[in-house]
Amino acid sequence: MVAFAQRYPAVLQGLKSINLETMTVHFGNNCIAQFGRAAAPAIPGPVPALEFKSSNCAIGAAQRAPGTSNAPAAPNPQSK
Repeated sequence: MVAFAQRYPAVLQGLKSINLETMTVHFGNNCIAQFGRAAAPAIPGPVPALEFKSSNCAIGAAQRAPGTSNAPAAPNPQSK
C-alpha cells in the first residue's frame, strides 16, 4: 500500500492514512483506495500479496509518478 501511494503523486500528496486492518488508503478529499488479497490456495503456504481492488476517486496512468510502471510492487520477503 505504501508502494501504491508512492506510485501516484496525487495520492502521496494528499495521503491522510494507511489502515492495515481494513486494507485501505485514505487520501485527498474523502478518497479511499481499497486493497484485498486473492483467494488463498487450498494448500498451506505464503499469504497472497495485497492487490489494489478499487477507489472511489479516479486513479489513472496520467497521475502515475515518472519512472514507475504498471506492474505491481514486488513482494518484500522481509515483510512477513
